[in-house]
Amino acid sequence: MKEKEEINKLKKKIIKRNFSVGIIGLGYVGLPICARFIKANIRVFGIDNDIKKVNSLKKGLSYIKNDNLKNFNYFKKYKNQVSNNYKTLKNN
Repeated sequence: MKEKEEINKLKKKIIKRNFSVGIIGLGYVGLPICARFIKANIRVFGIDNDIKKVNSLKKGLSYIKNDNLKNFNYFKKYKNQVSNNYKTLKNN
């Protein structure tokens, strides 16, 4: 019975878009996925081992040559949501 309750809670969160998503790897696949979730008004946490990528994103700069990601300011606004430290995902 508890399992059904948990599933119903999860369904409600998804319907209300009241959840966070963590994307590990912010390369040519991960960063566009982040952009899709952000566009859907879902809170995103990004993790990448490459500190240069992380610092670039914190400045609002995308290293990917794509018009959709040219002015990627989400992580500039929410600097604490992008890191090379997996602890960023804890409790979010």
